[in-house]
Amino acid sequence: MDRRRHFSTFAAARPRVVNCFRYWKMFRAALEKPGAVAKEKGDALAAIKVAAKVVEADYEAPYLAHATMEPMNCTAQVTPERVDVWVGTQNPESTLAAAAAVAGIAPENGYVHNCFLGGGFGRRANPDHVRQAVTVAKALGGRPVKLIWTREEDMRHDGYRPMAAIRFRAALDANGMPVAYFNRSVTHSILSGIRPEDIKDGIDRTSVEGLATIPYGFPQYRIEHLIQTTHVPVWFWRSVGASQNGFVVESFLDEVAHAGGKDPVELRRQLLKSRSDWLHVLDTV
Repeated sequence: MDRRRHFSTFAAARPRVVNCFRYWKMFRAALEKPGAVAKEKGDALAAIKVAAKVVEADYEAPYLAHATMEPMNCTAQVTPERVDVWVGTQNPESTLAAAAAVAGIAPENGYVHNCFLGGGFGRRANPDHVRQAVTVAKALGGRPVKLIWTREEDMRHDGYRPMAAIRFRAALDANGMPVAYFNRSVTHSILSGIRPEDIKDGIDRTSVEGLATIPYGFPQYRIEHLIQTTHVPVWFWRSVGASQNGFVVESFLDEVAHAGGKDPVELRRQLLKSRSDWLHVLDTV
């Protein structure tokens, strides 16, 4: 049965022009504002202001769908006694809670038959498609229902990796070594939409993963963060903030090395002198 002919699973909406260009203007403007301080040592801004040479770079990461190989799907059956769902999920507990709530059945009478999944990447921690399948199954009074999203539905109704705009500045000494490091990120917050109580002092910790946690030993540094939300739904990607943050940090270090006339690997080795564990990894690979 094509459930779309019988159930309105996606609410109709008036077409509106929404694209990344509109949001880039918003995020770029936010980059010019001071952010909440996630981590700081010394006075990096003052050092950069008087430095003879400053390296600057801005990076941008768009909203991105998970695009798992296996489209979102779930088989559900609801009877007066129990609810069963057959689904590949990264979070069986939340899947069970969602299925039981929609079915109106106590959680102890809910059963999740977890299947192999064709790609998760964080997407299958969200039980939105499970709620849909159980809703349809409940309406059909005991008949099992298999729901499969089309690829178009999957791309349109995903929770996307958050958009981010990220700025870097570094001050170099006469030998080309960085003496101060500054980073400011503007990111659409995941936690503000699902667990706002986890936002501490204006910082979404998932957004600054890979930015406020870098191992490099800069003499002075300042890491700032701003939250910028839009109406676009966001969700966790595998590695969450580090999925783009690791790339932009390492890309900026390459730019710093080039500007200072340093070998990129040797620059990293110098900055990791106090972190023997990370230095060992770098030397090994």
